[in-house]
Amino acid sequence: MSRRPTADPLGDGLRPWGIFALLLLTATAAQSTLAYPLHALTGAQPDFLLTVVLCTALLSDAATGCVLGFVGGLLSAALIGQTLGTLLVTRTIAGFLAGRFTARVFQANLLVIVLGVFIASLAAYVLQALSHPPRTGLTPWLQATLGGGIWNAALALPIASLLRHSGWGGPSPRLR
Repeated sequence: MSRRPTADPLGDGLRPWGIFALLLLTATAAQSTLAYPLHALTGAQPDFLLTVVLCTALLSDAATGCVLGFVGGLLSAALIGQTLGTLLVTRTIAGFLAGRFTARVFQANLLVIVLGVFIASLAAYVLQALSHPPRTGLTPWLQATLGGGIWNAALALPIASLLRHSGWGGPSPRLR
């Protein structure tokens, strides 16, 4: 008797999306519980949702990055009780740019993803500051922005590795 391998219950096409959904839910919980204590400790905080969106966008394309950025912006705005405008637009643009970056410029390896998350995080923070100026001075804002970009880049490595292991980076998880 030969044993047949058991089929994946999610299927090859749904596995990456299932992992993405779990990462998004985990990032939402982490954003609401861990971000402020980390900010109090280090003076900067990671944006867990933005990092998940950017890692996923860097492993896909510009259209998928737009959709994921839109979803991430909705969740971010819901968490902090802000109007949808600035977070929705900045996250959508950041997701688009991240997806466009790897589609046009580089093949998405882990080093490119970490650097891409850092640069796209800074772009999202600058766009948000342009549309909704911060109430702090320039120096605290720059420290928080650079620190947040560094946090996001550090978190990108395990998130991108998990996404790659689940199947992102190939043709199946992209929107068509």
